[in-house]
Amino acid sequence: LESIRDQGLNAAAADISDGRRRELHALGARRLRAWLLVDGPAELPAAHQISGDLVSLLSLELERRHGLNTAQRRGRAQMLDRLARATVDDVVAARWLMSVGLPDADLRAAAVAAPDDADDLAADLLTSVPDALVRVAGEVVELAVPLNTDLPEIGRAHV
Repeated sequence: LESIRDQGLNAAAADISDGRRRELHALGARRLRAWLLVDGPAELPAAHQISGDLVSLLSLELERRHGLNTAQRRGRAQMLDRLARATVDDVVAARWLMSVGLPDADLRAAAVAAPDDADDLAADLLTSVPDALVRVAGEVVELAVPLNTDLPEIGRAHV
């Protein structure tokens, strides 16, 4: 991954050794959204074709999900704004969270500097952390997640 990470959507690598074929492919249509690792027997004759098909299908699915979550992202951003501006009791906060499909849970907040792609980062976070409230404030992505969410792990996944 380190050797191809900077190649963006064109990134791909293959290693055939010890009877195994390992491939790594970038996923996404407009921007890099994820990585696909394929590991299987080296003698599988159609492995390269299967990988190509998987890359295409998964890239389309990631872009579809990115587009679908636009309305959800907007609603959750408004909810995070309401919670940040108001002092509300637990019953009202729980009702607000349930109105956007989130569990009634204690939350903790974080802010991530994203000078180049705040909107894309917010969309990716909402896709990968389904119980998050996410909003963009200029070049910063603010998020609130349940207490049991590992924030450092989220940060590593999106660096």
